[in-house]
Amino acid sequence: MRDNITAILAHFGTTGTVIAKERGAFLIQTPHGQFQLVANCDQLDSIVRAHAFKESLAQAGFPHTDRYLTTIDGLPYAQFGADYYTLAHRPQGRPIEAAHATAEEITAATRTLASFHLAAATLTLDAPVAPTPPDTFRRGAEILAAAQKQIRKQKQRTDFEILLLTHAPQFIERIHQSIDLWQAARFTTWDNLPCHNRVKATHFLYAPQSTALTHFNAVGNNSHLHDLARLLQQFPAYHAVILESYNTVRPLPHGAFEALQALRHYPAPVIKIAEQYTTKKRGRMPAALEEKLRLCVK
Repeated sequence: MRDNITAILAHFGTTGTVIAKERGAFLIQTPHGQFQLVANCDQLDSIVRAHAFKESLAQAGFPHTDRYLTTIDGLPYAQFGADYYTLAHRPQGRPIEAAHATAEEITAATRTLASFHLAAATLTLDAPVAPTPPDTFRRGAEILAAAQKQIRKQKQRTDFEILLLTHAPQFIERIHQSIDLWQAARFTTWDNLPCHNRVKATHFLYAPQSTALTHFNAVGNNSHLHDLARLLQQFPAYHAVILESYNTVRPLPHGAFEALQALRHYPAPVIKIAEQYTTKKRGRMPAALEEKLRLCVK
């Protein structure tokens, strides 16, 4: 790809030099600032939607994102050969590493998330309405039950199948507990607002004055509690710090604390793994997916 960078940048009407390669992207210094050039595997409509959303966010007062530079044709992507490329502004700051994050970094990330939610709440996103948590929880139980049924039909079982079959009952019980926690919370302000939907520690670029939030290609409608719950799952030891920091920027409504407990308790990673097992035709699950399941079990 390095040999093609000059030609790809020409589509964006700019030039640049490669500074480094990080997380699957080339960091490039251009006359417009630092940008990340990525061979994008997302659907084009996802790229276009993310671009329009980030531009609307900037107009709503939240410009701290990896906004795209558009091509000379006004598109947020360039086609080169059979591939599509995005050139995203790389805000100042360093990615937060979950395993080594400081309280200062986590506080900054939480306030950035809350500020993003404030701006996003003023916008409308043309995307499907997300299911409510009880519906999601029940669907998760159905997926696990289907996985159990599928595994029991196998005359020979892989280590992955044995592991999933052995521990599925405890995860189904966790789902039922999540439903009970949600009902006990009596949270009545579940709203469908534009959400990031892929909150991850490394998607925050920490800078003391202005921490940015990046990677918006999964943006969709959901409750903002969904994003906050994902942040809490990233940093379980900083539960109190995160809730206090979020509350200072965007106060949480009645019942939100209890509702977050239900969302955090739901074994979403396990459900995702089980769904991949039931929907994809494979002779053997990838070793990386089996390792993820082992970590969930632990």
